[in-house]
Amino acid sequence: QQVSVAAATRLAARLLERHGPSALADPAVLAAADPATLGVPRRRAAAIVELAARVAAGRIELQAGVAPAALAASLCAIDGIGPWTAGYV
Repeated sequence: QQVSVAAATRLAARLLERHGPSALADPAVLAAADPATLGVPRRRAAAIVELAARVAAGRIELQAGVAPAALAASLCAIDGIGPWTAGYV
């Protein structure tokens, strides 16, 4: 789902407040988080936690050099992440 920059900024601030600074740097922190603590709709929270778990496990790499089509396919395999979000990433 499309999220404005302002909404994304508020979400990042909320994550920092509830889970500490490492929540944005260490995917394992969000992977272990209770989705209900993220302050977003349930489906979106589940997608965030699942994405973090896959990144923490090395199943998805979010770094330069990753083939865009492969990354998009990996992201779209997560319930709640669609082509728009994958393309944006």
